[in-house]
Amino acid sequence: MINRTILRIKILQILFASQSQKKSDVQKQLNDNLKLLHNSIDATYNLYVYLLYLISNVTSYAEQLIDEGKNKLLPTEEERNPNMRFVQNKFALQIQENIAINEYIEKTKFSWKNFDLVLKNIYETIVAQDFYKEYMSKENSSYEEDKELWRNIFKSCFYDNEFFEEILENYSIHWTDNLAIVLTFVIKTIKFFDEKNGANQEILPQYQTLDTLSYANELYKDAVLNEEKYLQLIDKQTTAEWDIDRISLMDKTILQIALAEICTFPTIPIQVSINEYVELTKIYSDEKNAKFVNGVLDKISKRLLDEGSITKVKLVK
Repeated sequence: MINRTILRIKILQILFASQSQKKSDVQKQLNDNLKLLHNSIDATYNLYVYLLYLISNVTSYAEQLIDEGKNKLLPTEEERNPNMRFVQNKFALQIQENIAINEYIEKTKFSWKNFDLVLKNIYETIVAQDFYKEYMSKENSSYEEDKELWRNIFKSCFYDNEFFEEILENYSIHWTDNLAIVLTFVIKTIKFFDEKNGANQEILPQYQTLDTLSYANELYKDAVLNEEKYLQLIDKQTTAEWDIDRISLMDKTILQIALAEICTFPTIPIQVSINEYVELTKIYSDEKNAKFVNGVLDKISKRLLDEGSITKVKLVK
C-alpha cells in the first residue's frame, strides 16, 4: 500500500516542516526526521487497517441499537421488527471475520470501542444518506450491493467530516494528513474483495515493494545532505528569470526533493520524477507554480544529462 507517491508526500511534509529548525546538528536532525518519517509510514498503514476494521465496529454499534430498541419496556412496531439489512450486510460480516485484519488488530491492540462517539457520529451520518435509505428499502441485496454500500459510505461520510478528523488528530498527529489518501486505498480494497475468499481475503500489504522503505530513506538522506548542491542548481537555473529568494519555501523544497530523486535513482525515468513533483506542486502550491517547477526541473535535468552528471538505466522487461 505504501508506494513512492505516498512517500514523496511524506518526505515533502517532513522536510518542509524542518526548514524552520536550527541546523546546528544536521546528523541528529536527519536521524530524528527519519524516525518521524518511519512513524508516519506506520501510522498511515495503521489508519488503513483501522478504517477497514471500523466497518465491523459500526455494524456492531447498529446491532446494539437494535437490541436496545427490542428490550425497551414499550418498544415501537419498528423496534420490535427492525430492518436487519444493514447489520446483516454480507460484506461487513466478511470484514468482521477477516483473518489479516483481526491479526493486525490483535498485534496493535487497537479498539474503536474506545471511541463510542466516533461510532455514533459515523452511524448517524450513514443513516442520513439517500443511498443508505434506498439500500434499506430493498427487499434483498446481493454481496456486490452490500460492498457498494460501504464504498459509498467511505466516499460520502468521511471526507470533510470535521468531528471525525478532530478525533483522528487527537489520536495521531499523522492521521488527518493521511486520511484523504488512505480513504482511496480503503475504497479500492473494498472493490477487490471477493465473497468466495471468505475470511482469507487478502488486504493490501504495508509496502508496495520490498525496496519501498530503502527508497524513502535514501531519498530523504540525499535531499538533506546535498541540500546546498541542489539549491545551487536551482539558483543557477532561475537567476536569469527568477530570484531564488523569491521562490516560495514550498516550491524550493519540492525542487530540492525532485532533484535528489533525479540524481540518486538511475532506474526512475526523469519524466516520471518530474510529473510526480509537478502534481505535488499543484496540491501544495498552485497550478501556476506547477508550470514553473516543471520548466526548472526539465532544464536542469537536460543539462545534467548533457554534462554526464547523471545517467539513467533502461530496465529490461
